[in-house]
Amino acid sequence: MFINYFQSHSERIRSLIVLGGVIILFTAGFLPQSLPWIVLSILVFVAVISLIIIQNHLPAETPPKEEGTTDINDMGNIPQDWIKIANDQDVEELFQKFLDSSLQLVKRVLISNTVILLFVNYSKKEFSVRHCISNNPDLILPQNSFDIQKGLPSLVLRNRLALIENHLPEGQEIIPYYRLNKNPSHSFAAVPVYYKDLIFGVLCVDSEVEEAYSTDDLEILKHFGSLISVQLFGSNKLYEYEAENWLVNTLFDVSQQMNQISSVGSLWNYLMKKIPEVINCDRLSISRKIDDGKGQIVGINGGVGNLKNDRIFSLNEGIVGWVMRKNQPLLVEDFSKKENYVPRFYSQETPTKEYMSLLILPIASSKNILAAICLESFRAKNFKEQHKRILQTICNHAATIYLTTQSLESLRLESFKDSQLEIENVNAFKFIFPKEMHRAKSLNYPLSLIFINVEFQAKETVPEIVGRALNEFLSLVLPYLSRSDYIFRLSSEAFVILASGRNENANKDLAGTIVQRVSSKKIWVDGQVADFMVNMGIIAQPWLTEDCQKILQLGEETMKLSKLQGYNKIANYAKGDNITA
Repeated sequence: MFINYFQSHSERIRSLIVLGGVIILFTAGFLPQSLPWIVLSILVFVAVISLIIIQNHLPAETPPKEEGTTDINDMGNIPQDWIKIANDQDVEELFQKFLDSSLQLVKRVLISNTVILLFVNYSKKEFSVRHCISNNPDLILPQNSFDIQKGLPSLVLRNRLALIENHLPEGQEIIPYYRLNKNPSHSFAAVPVYYKDLIFGVLCVDSEVEEAYSTDDLEILKHFGSLISVQLFGSNKLYEYEAENWLVNTLFDVSQQMNQISSVGSLWNYLMKKIPEVINCDRLSISRKIDDGKGQIVGINGGVGNLKNDRIFSLNEGIVGWVMRKNQPLLVEDFSKKENYVPRFYSQETPTKEYMSLLILPIASSKNILAAICLESFRAKNFKEQHKRILQTICNHAATIYLTTQSLESLRLESFKDSQLEIENVNAFKFIFPKEMHRAKSLNYPLSLIFINVEFQAKETVPEIVGRALNEFLSLVLPYLSRSDYIFRLSSEAFVILASGRNENANKDLAGTIVQRVSSKKIWVDGQVADFMVNMGIIAQPWLTEDCQKILQLGEETMKLSKLQGYNKIANYAKGDNITA
């Protein structure tokens, strides 16, 4: 009770009591030393010493807590999930509330008609409306995006400077976030919103009153922009924004690069190189479908075992074949849960149990399966649904490029063929001859051209008769050509033989044999007798160049020299010195 009493008094009162006790003891020293006074002095002394000891052991006085406040020592008792952020939707909701409060405050402080935060999408080259507070929401663009080059926000982005315009000129899209011809504003201000050195947004305000904004207002707007930048980073929205831009940029780059591909082989090579840069994997393979029962590996890297490029496999044995047959993607998160090894291509392949997860997508056009891409990883659950969507986008574009290149290849081959005789035409000559010329120089073997002009005499020369006569002519010539020779149709009656590996004498012998064989042949065509007449010209390798147009001109000159000698003659081009036979 005694201690409780002193605890209830302030430190000042306790000090006064101790001081009074000391004075009493000092005064008692001058009194007569009778027994009662000695006992009284001892009691007072004990009391003072007790007071001193009690005061030293009492806790320091703390001010009373106000109602509604929390002691810092009690903070440890607050649950860790008091903010209640359970998922990214909660993060989005908190950021949305922050934007709503901040933009409302900007609107009131700067007395504005509309406050709007625009995000910049550099890949799509457009602004998108991230948040908007307006007195006229019905006038804002419903699609929430517009071209990055339009209006005053584009000036802020391009110049990287804040902007005030207190006398807005007439213009349909001067403030492009309003509907066309619905702009109610006469003043405008905007500041760029940065993250480090990147402008990721523009904060805009506008007013229906002229001269509504000053430089002080612009400074206030800059501070709000900085606040939004900090909050955007802190709430993880910037990460999401950059991640989205990374994905858009990546797919855009892939699309641009694939559009430059001109052959199926180049397409496979590009995908083998590019896909591991986009999606982390430890083994990648691409297989094409040969027919309904077989496929072929066109590219594979990583631990391949006994798998190799160009390996043909059955579509009925491995999971790659299953994807091709079913035209369905396949995602396996963890192979360790499988008791037996699941073959990828065929049952006799070397087991590669170190690959724990797998993602396969078909390259298909409608129901037409073209190929399949298979990604594998050492890590379980390495591939997510997002990776599946990314790869599906790449596969869709790859299918388009595949069909386009195949169509172009078919058209090119068709354009290289003479539709009447089914041999190569002048386009094929211009394509093949420079390559053969380059190869002959590299490998140091002889190359020459033998030009042929064929004519035949018949009572009628209708197209059917001409076609049959020319086919008969080819049947006489082709047996004398080697597998390395080409024959091209340059025009209706002009041909050229690209002879490889023959020396000058061999070329003369070939030309002489053709002249003799053709000139001695009479053919029956629809009851008519047709006589063949030919003229031939030889251009040997020393006079050949890779300039096809020049070579064709030399061929015409040589043929003219041959015709001057009459039918069934041969001319050799030799720098103006022509020998006939």
